[in-house]
Amino acid sequence: MLCEFLVLSPYLLALYLLLAGLLGGVLPLLIRKTPRSLHLLLSLAAGFFLGAVMLHLLPHVAETAAENGHGSAWTWVLVGLLAVLILDLGLFGSHNHANVGWAMLLGLTAHAFTAGLGLAFLLEEPAIAGIALAFSLHKLGECFSLVSALRFSIEGRRLTFVVLLLFSLVTPLGLVLGYLLHGQVLVGHGVEGAIAAISAGTFLYVAVGELLPEVFHETRDRLPKLAALLLGVLFAALSNPHAFHAHGDDCEFDHGRAGALQELPLGLREPKAGRMRLVRAC
Repeated sequence: MLCEFLVLSPYLLALYLLLAGLLGGVLPLLIRKTPRSLHLLLSLAAGFFLGAVMLHLLPHVAETAAENGHGSAWTWVLVGLLAVLILDLGLFGSHNHANVGWAMLLGLTAHAFTAGLGLAFLLEEPAIAGIALAFSLHKLGECFSLVSALRFSIEGRRLTFVVLLLFSLVTPLGLVLGYLLHGQVLVGHGVEGAIAAISAGTFLYVAVGELLPEVFHETRDRLPKLAALLLGVLFAALSNPHAFHAHGDDCEFDHGRAGALQELPLGLREPKAGRMRLVRAC
């Protein structure tokens, strides 16, 4: 059956993720930096970050809070949001959009590393091909949005490309490290949940407090900007591995067990209690 052959080498998958990240990040660098093009790129980035927060990160935070029986996960969301706000207000220096850009990069890096570790648990699952495709699309959109936002906050394409290259390596390195250590738990569930929550607060502020006001403070091109925003949200939704559903002779998720999939882009679960389970439908 087809699903028996859909097992990817971890090194090959790491290469796919690296190339997807570089492809997504290079695209904004190829576009001439004008006020109109920059605002359209920022609209796409804001839409992707909003979609990632609302469809990926916050559902995971809610699940973590329910499992722990208390709301500490939401406290970490607030911590992430307030930390970026403090940087943005320039309380420890002059106001600088670059501060927000670097804070966003830090949150994305932690998020990307735990995503790679979590993906290492899924390499032998029959639906790994579809999961890998969803991860690659997520990585493409993530790097596209990151570079689009960095072009707003950081001058110089060379520095932006170096940041892109280093960031694109994070998830593949997490994947290979998780594979070489044979799925040992490197990040506890509580720590991973806190990372996801802080990332959610960071991305929420960047999207709503930084990118959207910059994009829509002028009345010009509001419809194209809104269309770009919605396109970014749509791409975030489509790149969610939870939405992956194969048909025909391929493998299919058991939707009764697939609640853990909504956190797949986010990181590591305890292998016995929280590891994603798939059933064969072929």
